[in-house]
Amino acid sequence: MLPGRSSLRLGRRGKLTRLALGPPERRQLFWSGFTIFVVVLLSGVPGRLLGTIVVSKSLAKAILHGSLVACYLVGLATVIEALNKGWRPGVKLFPVLAFTLWATASGAWSVMAGESLTSAAALVGTVLVGIALGLRISAYSALRTILMLGAVALVASIGTALWVPQVGISREFGGAWRGVFENRNVLARWACLELLVSLVLVAGRHRRSDVVWGSIAGSLSLLVAWMSKSTTGLVVSGALTIGTLLLLAIFRSHGILRWLFAMFAGSIIVAGTAGLWSYRTQALIASGRDTSLSGRTYIWKKSLLLIDRHSATGLGYGAAWEPKSPLTGVQIGPGRTAPNAHNGFLDIYLELGPLGVLLLVLCLASLATWNRRVSTRPRYLRLWSLLYLTFLVLYDISESTLFVENTVFAVLLVASIMWRTQWRRNRGSEHARLYVPCS
Repeated sequence: MLPGRSSLRLGRRGKLTRLALGPPERRQLFWSGFTIFVVVLLSGVPGRLLGTIVVSKSLAKAILHGSLVACYLVGLATVIEALNKGWRPGVKLFPVLAFTLWATASGAWSVMAGESLTSAAALVGTVLVGIALGLRISAYSALRTILMLGAVALVASIGTALWVPQVGISREFGGAWRGVFENRNVLARWACLELLVSLVLVAGRHRRSDVVWGSIAGSLSLLVAWMSKSTTGLVVSGALTIGTLLLLAIFRSHGILRWLFAMFAGSIIVAGTAGLWSYRTQALIASGRDTSLSGRTYIWKKSLLLIDRHSATGLGYGAAWEPKSPLTGVQIGPGRTAPNAHNGFLDIYLELGPLGVLLLVLCLASLATWNRRVSTRPRYLRLWSLLYLTFLVLYDISESTLFVENTVFAVLLVASIMWRTQWRRNRGSEHARLYVPCS
């Protein structure tokens, strides 16, 4: 047996007698398992299950926090190893690092310094995990993993809603599905992410099996998004589907035709946005939603008035909606207080001021840049970068999901930036096999 190679020997009657994995195979197996562990942990499902199974809430919280710290340490060790082997952060990663540094520095003027420093530490760990996945796992492997786990979660949610309705269906919002997740909005968000991955893999056609499994997962995603009765989920699902068709038309064209398709896509986006804004009241009434977007517009106006004194630097990362914050007690209904601004950009403004919003926009711009090198990358990677950007921007208009610590969406944002910068960088160098994935 050659050193570093896997060996599989079968004994009598076909029984497995020996299985030896070399270092490369062991590393690949570890990082595949780590990716699954991170996605499952940050989905929020383990927290709900532990809260139901474990009697002691403190024990469940300790298990979750211990798992998160373990992920942070793995990310830190991976980044340190890569730096020792010659890896250096690319220019596109600088906005992420600057945002993290500004969030950490906000503890100096935060209305709740302890909460800000704790949230900033969790954000640092989240960024480290994203960098580690970007270095060790290819984009294709990560997307296949999300497709598999998302399909399992959606099937479990459908089964829970049908056979255990007291758990899988919310009593509010006309019996909307929430499945195995905390609420219907989280379920719709994950359904849209699963739809996004399905569209990318089906349109990318990296393997034949991607078309089959992607089509099945995409159909389940649309069903779950519809049954969750989340308007945001339906809007994002439609935008992702239309965006995939437009991007495919752009990628398959050449020369002046590509620019014409790009101009056509831009005009559709502008016209659609203007039309929705002009007839927003009629559209909301037709979809059965109130014109305040379930109290969101009131939260936006009220929070901007209360933040006036701290508008330059913000209230501190993670401290905008804590007890000592001036935003505490903003009502969104009888006896219901707002847990956040329900707008990711506004939340960052309230916490980190205009500079925080600028750094966040630069982070998103790292996914949106277009150059000649981009056209040499696989189609699925180009589709993923632009469609994931669309997903983040649209969802952050009505939800606070963008660049929040301990969320899989923040991890994927950092990893996506890494996948774009690492695709051609250092390929063929002596360090390429050590830390640069090749999809």
